[in-house]
Amino acid sequence: MFTSRAEFRLSVRDNNVPERLLDKAFSFNLIDKATCFSQKNKIDIINNLIDKINTYIIYPDTLTNANLVAINQSPVSKPCPLSTILRRPGVGRKDLYLICGFTSSVSDEIWSRAEINIKYSGFIDRELEEINKIKTLSDISVPFDFQYESLSGLSNEIKQKLIKKRPSSVSEALSIPGMTPAAVSVLIMHLNKGKND
Repeated sequence: MFTSRAEFRLSVRDNNVPERLLDKAFSFNLIDKATCFSQKNKIDIINNLIDKINTYIIYPDTLTNANLVAINQSPVSKPCPLSTILRRPGVGRKDLYLICGFTSSVSDEIWSRAEINIKYSGFIDRELEEINKIKTLSDISVPFDFQYESLSGLSNEIKQKLIKKRPSSVSEALSIPGMTPAAVSVLIMHLNKGKND
């Protein structure tokens, strides 16, 4: 599957493959122990760097704000974690050094992975909440005679797929190709509405 076709693109991006699949790859003997250890070490270094950037506080002093203005960034008015500055568009590794002298000896690959996690953390967190919500609701059963034709909020294509497959649960509906989390949310809403009527 191409990541561009995945519904949760941030969770299945190419630079977080080790975090997602390392243990599975090792358990199926797809990678050796040395590779597994090396990748786990990288993940630890990335997480430590993220923690360091999240806990490094910058203050709204004259020098810091002058450095921010020098790189065309707005000054800060209160103390904030360095990660807040890194989330700004156009701010990267070199800029953090110019702003407050923050340095790290990690490789560019490790820095890039940490930076992406920080810059997109809000979106990633929301996506993970949506994934967890769908997982908890996936055991809801769907009556065999459920009237998909009458559902508002679903495309005709999705309705046809549901009619053809007749899933017995929300998790089965999720496994239908082309079924989106938005469509699942609509299905769950109508199922809950039917229970309350």
